[in-house]
Amino acid sequence: YQLTPNSLILNDPNDPNNNNNNDNKLEGYEYQSELVIPGYIRSHATDILFIEKEENFTPLHLLILNTLLKVDIDSRSQLVDNIFIVGGGASINGLLRRLVEEIDTFLYKESDNNKYQVLAGLAGKFQFKSYDIPSNIISWTGGSLVGALN
Repeated sequence: YQLTPNSLILNDPNDPNNNNNNDNKLEGYEYQSELVIPGYIRSHATDILFIEKEENFTPLHLLILNTLLKVDIDSRSQLVDNIFIVGGGASINGLLRRLVEEIDTFLYKESDNNKYQVLAGLAGKFQFKSYDIPSNIISWTGGSLVGALN
């Protein structure tokens, strides 16, 4: 398939929920060819956020655990119950579920060299908060509220 500025498709023709209507088409574009992204690629696109072997990159679940290691022991249990994931990536379907799974799996690992064993008691207690405000603008909303306090 060739994709040109005049050919763009926003629907996967193999998607059973696709009713082939024009609801998702952008005005002013001609739709002459299709760009098909296989389901495997869509379902594994976020795996890079959890890979531990990459250099110069800390996986998302380890960023959270490293932050908890730096926090006072008495505050950790309150923090794991009040975690916000914000930004455009926070709206990825299944991201929060996968993040909880990765954190719990990592904390249940048995290893003498695992510096995260001190956090093992927190496994199964992680809660990610969600609000009515879209995750891609919630940080801006919070910033504007703080700015209005002055």
